[in-house]
Amino acid sequence: MAVVTTKGSINIDNLDSDPVVLNSKLFNSPVLRQVETVAIAAADDDTSTYTIARVPSNAVLSNQSEIENDAITGGTDFNVGFYYTDGTVIDDNALLDALDLSSATSTKLLSGVDKNIRNQEVWQLAGLSSDPKKMIDIVLTSVTVGTAAGDITMETFYTV
Repeated sequence: MAVVTTKGSINIDNLDSDPVVLNSKLFNSPVLRQVETVAIAAADDDTSTYTIARVPSNAVLSNQSEIENDAITGGTDFNVGFYYTDGTVIDDNALLDALDLSSATSTKLLSGVDKNIRNQEVWQLAGLSSDPKKMIDIVLTSVTVGTAAGDITMETFYTV
């Protein structure tokens, strides 16, 4: 075994370089916060959509972003992904797939995203080939909406 000194390769190497390279929004930009609550009604049908945040396409979402929900009886399958603000789907399950809201829970927004790409900009997480330079909605889409009413609150942290 050997004693090693290892530095992070994403930001520390760049911060140690001469000149310093400031390439990560996670470490070099102010963190913005957005909180939104949407109500799910007992009469809502499957495939209903609930916009829970609107962020710039070049935003980097923080792993601190979180969805909290009331218990929604039978609400066993929801996706969380990206839509354009006109309602056009980009990728409806880019962030979370098959989220179960049948019990009151709290879920990290990025828990369904590979940890190696969590620091990508929204347009990249959405699978777009280039930055459209516009606002993008984060939307909860019901696959199995359930039979009870309840509120969903998302606290979104991001940098631009």
